[in-house]
Amino acid sequence: MLIAGLVMVGINQMMHADDPSVELLDHVKIAIKSTVLIVILALGYLNIKKSELSNKVWGLMTLLATANVVIAVFI
Repeated sequence: MLIAGLVMVGINQMMHADDPSVELLDHVKIAIKSTVLIVILALGYLNIKKSELSNKVWGLMTLLATANVVIAVFI
C-alpha cells in the first residue's frame, strides 16, 4: 500500500510537471510521513505475538498516528 501511494505521487507529479496551477509536491513531507508510517507498522509487527499491547507502545503508536495527521493537514 505504501509503495502504491508513492507510485501514485510520482505519476501525479509527472503528469502535472509543466502545469503552473498545480502545486508541486513536497518530497521531504512525503518522506517524513512515510517514515512515521513505517515506524508505526514496525511497532505493530514487533508486538503482534503478544496477547496484549503495552500502554507505552499503544501511546507511542497513537502519538505517531496523530503526528502523521497533523503533518498532513497543517504542514
